Amino acid sequence: MANIERTEGATENAPRPLDRKAVVLLAVAALAAAQGGDDDGEYAAVKNKLRGLAERDPMDALLATVLGGGLLFYKAEQGKNPRCNTYWDAVLYVATSLSVGYDDVFPKTDAGHAIATAVHTLGPALAARAFSPPAAKVEAQEREAAKKTEELLAVNKAILARLGQIAAALEAK
Repeated sequence: MANIERTEGATENAPRPLDRKAVVLLAVAALAAAQGGDDDGEYAAVKNKLRGLAERDPMDALLATVLGGGLLFYKAEQGKNPRCNTYWDAVLYVATSLSVGYDDVFPKTDAGHAIATAVHTLGPALAARAFSPPAAKVEAQEREAAKKTEELLAVNKAILARLGQIAAALEAK
């Protein structure tokens, strides 16, 4: 296992120290939520907000991830990463992270690694749903389908009532 503490004279590619407290807190929050222990907590609220934003318009969520994530990645890596010289280098990195993950840019800072982790984890799901209809359109389609179902049910009830009348008339003869 690689040593996670930076030592004097370490090379640029040596692992950086982790903020263990933050990692442990995040892991505990995720585990608690996964076991149903944080249904109404802040962690659940953040997740629900992110899901809502992605559902409202998947393409907007994807564009925000690529362009916003690119900006955040650029700000985190600017001046510290020789492969990330422009905003567009960062956008290209984030965009490729949503699919095949190929590029010659790799994060060098802790913030860059955090952004990369989020993009690599959530990005492919956003990219897969990019052409899904927005939530408003899905809701409108569901309302229209429910309306058609109600109309069809009303027609079927009318047909059954008429058939009942016909059957009663035939029995009376």
